[in-house]
This record gives sequence, C-alpha cells and structure tokens, in this order.
Amino acid sequence: HAPRLVGASLRSDSVPGLGVELAALGAAATWAFAGLIAASAARRLGGPRFTRLRMLLVTVILGVVATVAGEWATIGRSDLWLLTGSAIIGLVIGDAALFTGFARFGPRRTAVVFTTNAPMAAIIGAVLFDEAWTTSGLLGTLLIVTGVGLAVVFGTRPGQSHRWEEIVGAPWVAFGWALLGALGQAVGAIMVKPVFDAGAGTYGVAAARV
Repeated sequence: HAPRLVGASLRSDSVPGLGVELAALGAAATWAFAGLIAASAARRLGGPRFTRLRMLLVTVILGVVATVAGEWATIGRSDLWLLTGSAIIGLVIGDAALFTGFARFGPRRTAVVFTTNAPMAAIIGAVLFDEAWTTSGLLGTLLIVTGVGLAVVFGTRPGQSHRWEEIVGAPWVAFGWALLGALGQAVGAIMVKPVFDAGAGTYGVAAARV
C-alpha cells in the first residue's frame, strides 16, 4: 500500500491509472525548478539562513491552504511526535543541507544527487515497514545510483563556466551536503507514512511539519 502523496484528494487509492506517478513526476519537476530559483539566493545567504526565510513563507502559505481545505482535524495528537521528528530530520537538517548543496555544489549537480532520495526511501521503507523489493525496483535503484555517479563526475563539459556550475569549497564536501539533504528528505518522508496511512490530509501534514 503506497503512501498518499499530494493533495487532499490525490491519493494512491483514489487516483486511477498513472495519477500517482504523474504526481510524483510533478513533485520532482517542481524540486528541480525550485533549485534553479534558489541557487543564487542560497549562495548569497547561506543554506541555513535561506532555509529559515523559506520556511517562514511556507508556514504562512501552507497554514492558509490547510485551513481552507479543513485538514487540521485530520491530524491526531498521537501523530505529533512523528511529525516533529519528520520536521527536524527532513526540514531542519535535510532542507538546510540541501540548500547548502545548491549553494556549494550548484543546482544541476545537487538536483542529480537529490534523486538518490528515492532509493534511500525505498531501502528505509523495506527495513522499517517490511516493504517488499521487486527485481524492477532493485534494478531501478542501481540505475539511479549509477546515473548519479556518472552525471556528477562527467556531467560538466570542458570550458563550461556558468555560475551554476561553480563549486564552492572542496567538491566532496559540497557533494556531502547534497547527499545529506537527500537522506534527510528520505527519512523525513518515511516518518510521516504512518500518519498518511491513518488518513491525515496532505496539506495538514505539510503545514504541521513546518
């Protein structure tokens, strides 16, 4: 049983066909676009400060959306410890590391490394929730990891000098920030799976986390 992903009505048990897959693709596209927008600002402000300012805006926007959608009531008191842990790992640590990666590693490389959060989440889900691995899932995980390595090592053409391709500081430190961001997001997402499975609304969960 897959976790509910986005939108109050956009759930794995109510969207026919490729709806959930398209929602996931849309989420990936918005993350990639957000990285391009955030790269310069995160480089000027630093990842932690940029994350704090971003969270202030997100809190207001999601709070209004969750209120209009009437989703606060879908969250129980017993869910709060999972939401708090998810916020600390996924937002306080994960987001700060991710946007530090955008600032130091550039948006393209960081976005590529960020794709590893999918196999990370799959592995964590298999360990914590006894989710079954399929041959195609394992093959997909290996392809993602291999593709990330190739893109990071060989993705920059000789003479490419765009500011988004600049690496600030040691390359492996910058890579580490991006990887930590992916891990934080994966763990944070997995932690709220039981909350979604219990029937909580997506906007309410997102607002409560921030």
